[in-house]
Amino acid sequence: KSVMSSHLVWLCVRDKSSFVMKRNGVQLTSEPHNLTGRNTFKYSGLAQKKTLAIKPSSKGLTLSKKSTKPSNARRPSSLVKSTPLKRNIKLSVKAIKNNTKNYRPDLEKAALARACALFRAKRAKSAGVKPKAQRSRRGRKSAAKSS
Repeated sequence: KSVMSSHLVWLCVRDKSSFVMKRNGVQLTSEPHNLTGRNTFKYSGLAQKKTLAIKPSSKGLTLSKKSTKPSNARRPSSLVKSTPLKRNIKLSVKAIKNNTKNYRPDLEKAALARACALFRAKRAKSAGVKPKAQRSRRGRKSAAKSS
């Protein structure tokens, strides 16, 4: 059983975590098990007891869930349960829906969006598409001056 409630953990972690980044007036986070990257209580991988993570792997994607068993709380190796998702996007979507249905239904939409984005990135990488060149902060003015 956890010593502190998830709300108390969130109050301690929300502004003072080493994962928090503030960019353009938006608070983002790079913490594990955060599907969207937003620094909110709903998506927090540190404060929530039940979290989901979707990561790319060599054969497709991996869906990870935190275990809710109290006996696993002191064993970090058995705390996270991973499920490999096949290469096919349709099978992966079905597996994500089945895993989130009884676990955290509020994260289903974010998990599906993350999985689709990872599949899209993998397809673009295999097709040899190069990412767009990023513009400088000043935009076209600095590009015209340097030319």
